[in-house]
Amino acid sequence: MAIFRVFGGDLEETDQGSIGTRSDLFLEAYSFFLKNPISGIGLGNFKAYSVYGFDYPHNAHLEVFTENGLFIGIIYLLFIAYGLFISKSFLRIIIFYFLLVCTFSGDLGYLRFAFIFILLSICINKESKKDDFKYSQKYLHKS
Repeated sequence: MAIFRVFGGDLEETDQGSIGTRSDLFLEAYSFFLKNPISGIGLGNFKAYSVYGFDYPHNAHLEVFTENGLFIGIIYLLFIAYGLFISKSFLRIIIFYFLLVCTFSGDLGYLRFAFIFILLSICINKESKKDDFKYSQKYLHKS
């Protein structure tokens, strides 16, 4: 429910912890971008400009635009679009995962996020075994 309150702009006093801070950081980064849309505030300069003293706005996508401006931000979006729409399904899953994680943080080093790679490797292993079985069955019947 807290996430719905964030998007609705209806934060309560109990939300002022992590959610409230992230909301403030998002608004701060967005205002930095609006003031410097072309060149951004400079790579790694978020902490220097931030009232809150955080190293990054806890949204890596917004950080790209805030620190680097529109040109680099558009290139970033093009790479994401290419990865999502042109690549194979497994790569799309990985890209989508990183996009999701980067939306709520910028820190991909959280240990709990590593579990997704365990699940993905299980899926890959299962699919490769199915492909190997189909391949062997196809050529086994021709003999």
